[in-house]
Amino acid sequence: MKSSLTEYKEMLDTIVSSDDASIKEYYGVANKEMDQAADSRKQFYAFVKQVQADCSKLLDNPNLPPEMMIEMSEIFGVDKSGISRHLKKYLKQVN
Repeated sequence: MKSSLTEYKEMLDTIVSSDDASIKEYYGVANKEMDQAADSRKQFYAFVKQVQADCSKLLDNPNLPPEMMIEMSEIFGVDKSGISRHLKKYLKQVN
């Protein structure tokens, strides 16, 4: 009886240690993905801030001809509502 219980306990120990390793591996992968997502978000935010600064420079220029403003709005992908299609796409992904 004692040897059967010992064997059973060893099997349970093996299962638990195997699951512990699997859990550690899973969380390792999940944490890496989360870190990459955070980096991607930081890069996107930095890009948005740069575009925002560029737009501010353009808008602060009182001598900017209307044709140039139209061209810049096309470059930035702004539609008739005034919202960038790129920003709309990002907001859909976030929400």
